[in-house]
Amino acid sequence: MRAEKEEKAESEEQSGEKAKKIVVIRPAEIIALALAVVFIVAAGYFTVRSYVSGELVFVPESSTVRQIETEFVVNINTADKNELMMLDGIGEALAERIIEYRKEHGDFDTVWEITNVKGISQKTLERLYPHITV
Repeated sequence: MRAEKEEKAESEEQSGEKAKKIVVIRPAEIIALALAVVFIVAAGYFTVRSYVSGELVFVPESSTVRQIETEFVVNINTADKNELMMLDGIGEALAERIIEYRKEHGDFDTVWEITNVKGISQKTLERLYPHITV
């Protein structure tokens, strides 16, 4: 079988049917190809890295960062300080006053009773109303 291939190759060379092709690669093409490969590898690396980084971000309790508005309801009779601080306009001091009011007077009977806490006005209640319950 190998002999047949060699004979065929010799006969093609003798008859001139098969022309040799010489491929010339210019330095600019090599550089362009190398840059393309580097770009593709880097793009893949950073894409995968962004999906699997698993980075955790810790925000201190005293941070002034506010929660993104979402659909949630906080029970003002059972909420702790951190839960109360999720409400728009309720900071650390006001959350502590709500908890202190609960300790002194017992649970709130209605959401409107929260206006008895120093610092919570009728306007504040209107803003909080969709997000609080008893």
